[in-house]
Amino acid sequence: MEKIKGIRSKIDKIDYEISNLLIKRKDLVLEIGEFKKKQDKSIRNRKREKEIILNIKNKAKNKIEEKYLVGIFKAIIKKSRVIQK
Repeated sequence: MEKIKGIRSKIDKIDYEISNLLIKRKDLVLEIGEFKKKQDKSIRNRKREKEIILNIKNKAKNKIEEKYLVGIFKAIIKKSRVIQK
């Protein structure tokens, strides 16, 4: 049971780091959203979304990692579009 606690502690630290990075990403997304509004541009940029997903796929070491990461980033992209509106 102590081993599980140790592993969970490591996960908690990683979750904290991920949360901080997602908050920084959100701030940048909002900045881009403001720019798009001023320039009267569409919030959704399918080309950019495909580029992000392709970059994630290229970083994956195997199909399981790819599916895991792509699923997470699709959710991040979707939430990013929502907060830009």
